[in-house]
Amino acid sequence: MRVLYVEDDNAMAVAVANMLRRAGYHCDVARLGREAVTVGLAGEYDVILLDIDLPDIDGYQVVEHLRSGGVRTPVVMQTGLVDPHQDGKGASLGVEDYLLKPFNRESVIGAVEAAIARGRAAAEAERPASPETSMDRPSRPLLAGRAIFDDGRPAIECTIVSVTSDGAALRVDGDPTGWPEAFVLSVPGDKGYRCRTCWQTGDKIGVRFA
Repeated sequence: MRVLYVEDDNAMAVAVANMLRRAGYHCDVARLGREAVTVGLAGEYDVILLDIDLPDIDGYQVVEHLRSGGVRTPVVMQTGLVDPHQDGKGASLGVEDYLLKPFNRESVIGAVEAAIARGRAAAEAERPASPETSMDRPSRPLLAGRAIFDDGRPAIECTIVSVTSDGAALRVDGDPTGWPEAFVLSVPGDKGYRCRTCWQTGDKIGVRFA
């Protein structure tokens, strides 16, 4: 996974970049907003961790330039100045989350992982089903389904929000706590599909067909 970290403070940039690299991420660092725009427009990153207060253009302007250039990479804003619950500007630009200073390793990694998962879910939801798989895969978005578990727990109703030849993204109608690694996805009027869970964020579950 590739992270672009945008921070003009050298000590902070080095510390957080090393933190991300030790966690297994490839991390590039930009020190100025315009540099971040130039690098970010390549669209090679899974998430951008972006300080709001930069010396040339601010973080919001960076996001505006990226969005106008067609880049939809998830953005996590790093700040000690903004109450995220009152920040309508960030929400209008599609900012995924806020990392409030001071923060620790767990909050950095958690914010990055969550943003990447949401980005994947959004991309999956927008991707149309492959035509050649319509005969043997659940192929319509927003199709009702039911998750049936091998361990005997009650089945959970779900909605298939997107599907590809390899897997699907589900929105869970019940409690997704403790979601198992493997289960059967039952679709009305169709056969059951053996699935393996590959990611989970909130009430969204990403699965691959076994």
